[in-house]
Amino acid sequence: MKQVVLHKLALLALGGLAALALLTSACGDDDDDDDGGDAPAEEATEEATEAETEAEATEAEDVEATEGEAPTEEEEEAGAGEPAALGECPPEGMFAVDESIALFDERPADEDRTGVSDDAIRIGKHSPLTGPAAAINAGEYVSLFLHYVNANGGIFGRQIELVEADSAFNPAQGVTAVQQLVERDQVFALMGGQGSAIETAVSDYLISRGIPNLFPAAAAVQIAEPTEPTRFSGILSGIQTGLALADYIVSQQPGASLAIIHQNDEFGRSILPAFEVAAEEGELEIVATPTFDLGQPDLTPQVQQAVDADPDFILIEAQAPQGLQMLDALRETIGSELSVIFGSGFPGIPPGSPHVDGVISVLYNYAPTQTDLGCTQQVKEMAEEAGLQFNSLAMLGAQWVDFLVRSLTFAGPDPTREGLIEAMETGFDGSWACGVCVGPTTFGPHDHWKLETLLPVEWDEEVGGPVPIGDPVSYETSEGRGIRGNIPGYECMPETCPWED
Repeated sequence: MKQVVLHKLALLALGGLAALALLTSACGDDDDDDDGGDAPAEEATEEATEAETEAEATEAEDVEATEGEAPTEEEEEAGAGEPAALGECPPEGMFAVDESIALFDERPADEDRTGVSDDAIRIGKHSPLTGPAAAINAGEYVSLFLHYVNANGGIFGRQIELVEADSAFNPAQGVTAVQQLVERDQVFALMGGQGSAIETAVSDYLISRGIPNLFPAAAAVQIAEPTEPTRFSGILSGIQTGLALADYIVSQQPGASLAIIHQNDEFGRSILPAFEVAAEEGELEIVATPTFDLGQPDLTPQVQQAVDADPDFILIEAQAPQGLQMLDALRETIGSELSVIFGSGFPGIPPGSPHVDGVISVLYNYAPTQTDLGCTQQVKEMAEEAGLQFNSLAMLGAQWVDFLVRSLTFAGPDPTREGLIEAMETGFDGSWACGVCVGPTTFGPHDHWKLETLLPVEWDEEVGGPVPIGDPVSYETSEGRGIRGNIPGYECMPETCPWED
């Protein structure tokens, strides 16, 4: 299991974003300052200036020596888990349409143009409009940002029509909702469907019909592993979240004991493999794994079971409402102050939630509190102007729409289902990051994972949301840092691990 050293409360490499640098430095400094602490300040300054001059003098020579060279095996291993750069909002902001990036002017006449007319493209989304997960529905934000795109001319003169169907976060109702979107509403593609169990249930149906299924908010690993030709992941799988969280725990407290409370389905179970690998290698210990069913009214017994195991950390892999219920049971009913780590449900926690202070997790989008990063400020202004709460769901909706706009633009003025898939696999080459994403996206025929750069964060009650406690770290599949080839059961198959060739 590769180790990623994430020093708690370390400064982010923000390239001049002073506000966030001040925030993190106020929380604490690294221990590295102890080295050479006895040298006079003047001498240290002279040495630093000399080193900087040397670096500038050799920069051109270094670039010439390394340009075009393939990294050695040792260099690739050393590069795994290195911090990724944080981005800035482009001058045009999010959701801008740049028609010059289109990869195709015209597609073959026999390709599938269902849902496309001269003036519109119809996109479907299954959402928990009702039911136990209604609080985490991001549909109203998707509608808001699509309205902005349409008001600015749409894409190649076409408006994007969003058709939303209620899944109630129930697999049976979700299947019905998806079938209605496909057969009755004749959508061109699906986007941003919410719920692992629903996505698993409709997988074969959508694949058999060749319908693009873009960016489902489903943490089940089979969403993109192995790669399905028409489906592109929308969020991290629990395994990727687990990889980052396990690395963080081991870096902070090697040998720590952990109780993992998880939802008893594919969503919940997907958090386990990375921790099981770390446990097998002696890096941490799993002392309890209580499970619960979605909709279970009282989760206190599961929390009590975790507390009774006397762990160093409790990890909760649940949707935000159930996770918050468990936090309440832990702090209020049981009265425990054990350290808590949240998994995939963390982005859904609303500001002002009780007992969240100090909870640790990882994010693939910037947090709403990070208005100096990316296009977060633009999303904040748009949400508040529309009378909507600015939170992580707003950031999720913005991410989906930014990706959808770029994907449809890549597909060109003659969009087909086949052309869209080809355009996405070609156009997303790692050179672009969405306006609220921590890192860039690389797609290819054997890599449909969208977001694989993670930022460790801790909820700060005074700030009102998450603050960084380390640098963003890449788990990019196309570079051999992700699930494939690193987690048992997800071994490399022929042509699926190009970094090994």
